[in-house]
Amino acid sequence: MSPPKRIAYIIAAFFVASLFFSWLLTRGTHTPERQTASLTQTSNANNSNTPQTALEESAGMGEPAGVRRIGGDDSARAYQPRIVFTASEGRHAVTKIRPEDVRVVDEGVAQRSFTLQPEPNLPLSLAVLVDASASQNKVISQERGAVASFLGHTIQPERDNASVISFAGQARLEQGLTSNVGDARAAIERVRVVGAQPGRNSNTRGDTNNAGGAAIWDALWFACDQVLESSPAKARRAIVLLTDGEDAGSHKKMSEVIERALRSDVAVYSIGVGAYARVRKNHDTLEHLSEATGGLAFFPKTDDELRNALSQIQQALRSQFVVTYAPPDNPGDDSFHRVSIEITNPDLRRQRVRVVHRRGYYAGGLAYPSQNK
Repeated sequence: MSPPKRIAYIIAAFFVASLFFSWLLTRGTHTPERQTASLTQTSNANNSNTPQTALEESAGMGEPAGVRRIGGDDSARAYQPRIVFTASEGRHAVTKIRPEDVRVVDEGVAQRSFTLQPEPNLPLSLAVLVDASASQNKVISQERGAVASFLGHTIQPERDNASVISFAGQARLEQGLTSNVGDARAAIERVRVVGAQPGRNSNTRGDTNNAGGAAIWDALWFACDQVLESSPAKARRAIVLLTDGEDAGSHKKMSEVIERALRSDVAVYSIGVGAYARVRKNHDTLEHLSEATGGLAFFPKTDDELRNALSQIQQALRSQFVVTYAPPDNPGDDSFHRVSIEITNPDLRRQRVRVVHRRGYYAGGLAYPSQNK
């Protein structure tokens, strides 16, 4: 073979070899990608009903439990509802409830995972609201003695505090939050039936000429907004309201007060006292107020029954449980979530154990800006 032909054969062989190696290289690069894609699709298909893992959620495939997106961006903050509840069998508090004894339902969704802890020693921040309008003239002296005794037995100075508010046309702060039981009891003893009070530290514009009326809803708002709002965040916040339930002159509505109490986690314990006809007329109103906020309503007819009602409130405030859980991701940053805690233990159901708690929470949390700050 002549040299020119030998050179041509060598060039041709080199060109064929280059094409062959180029094909091998292309196949080695693309085949694994196709295999990987195929394996991923198969895995997803085989696990279409499997819940997302925490790793998947944190990678953007879902939001981690207990975290809510706010402001339409990627910022997030953790929020867990904290529901305080009490349980009773008749007039007696139940002090032993286990997680397996109850079901927690948030917006119709039963929560698979929640914590339930007995909290008999939560710090207590208490506001006692006494109706001082003319309609209470016949019962005010009994109220003073019963409430003074209640405060002495309930407030533990090392961790609790109490305030006293009287109201007629306006709310009057007789005593701000104090851990001094003597000061709180002295404030109760100072309360006298008057017409409309000129008021101090009031957030209402009560009618000062309304001699016989009581601005109940304004007084409750004042207690939540101006007094209990400054109490520790994890304290058990409660109001003991003594009134016949006849509102006159309030600028706030009952629905607004209930929302305010729910946002600040304030339970209202209502005690219907005064003229029988008025108390009977407003029975359902006081009961609804207490039921919505996680308190109880009582309608004593005698001094002994009044003291017994206050004793039951004391038991409830010292025999409570706290439930926390990661809420379902419902739309709306500040939407209202209706909550129910239901007894599922057959033995407790047969004993007719009753659970009392606030009817829900706002997804935006407990914060509610004061109109006076």
